[in-house]
Amino acid sequence: YEKKMQGVIEELIDLENERIHVLTITSKDVKFKLERQKLVELIKQLQFDYLKKRIVESKVYQLKMESYNRRIGEIDEKLAEIEAKTALRNVR
Repeated sequence: YEKKMQGVIEELIDLENERIHVLTITSKDVKFKLERQKLVELIKQLQFDYLKKRIVESKVYQLKMESYNRRIGEIDEKLAEIEAKTALRNVR
């Protein structure tokens, strides 16, 4: 159940990002930075809903936080990779 729920959450994140960027022509690093910013906002909203409003169950909160943090980690890796490639191109 938990793995299925986590997979659904991650798929929702991916689909939301595709929807946002489907008609825009922007570089990958800009897309990743915008996605990271959106995830941080989602985390803040989730924390508010869980801690203040108490409308989110603890298990759902944990699963969403894990998914959001995992995706932020993936984005940070990709951004670092893009920066490294750019630096190497500038050296040559």
